[in-house]
Amino acid sequence: MASCAVVIGPARYAPDSGIYSHPEIGNSARLYGEVLAADPRWGADRVVVLTPDQLHEIDDVMTAVRDAASQAVWGDTLLVVYVGHGTYWWDVNNAEVHFAVGSSRGAEPHTWLNSWYVYNVMRESDASLKVLIADCCSSNRLQNLGDKKR
Repeated sequence: MASCAVVIGPARYAPDSGIYSHPEIGNSARLYGEVLAADPRWGADRVVVLTPDQLHEIDDVMTAVRDAASQAVWGDTLLVVYVGHGTYWWDVNNAEVHFAVGSSRGAEPHTWLNSWYVYNVMRESDASLKVLIADCCSSNRLQNLGDKKR
């Protein structure tokens, strides 16, 4: 069984974004990548740790998740790790946890990555096992990654 992982750890935000930058987030993401790459079940060629340039826009993050999901085949494990800021807006249609990316702005939900987008891409993958690790605030509000479709 092969494995494929994407590690997302945006640590820098614009000074006027209302979101605190934390180098520790980037360090944690890097360490996740190193640990996975050193494990023979994963290997360096099956682990992608997004670079600061890939963490600025929602589309760049989702492209990396889509690429990993499309590479996975039956018998594989697809792992997506998000380390960073998370939030939950109860008043947003189909309220979900949102993950910050580099261009996110504090009180503007449309600038955050909706976890449902990540769920949807993971569900569509042919991988046998799909795992999302969310090391962020509001992760306790993440919904089940089961067969549910919207």
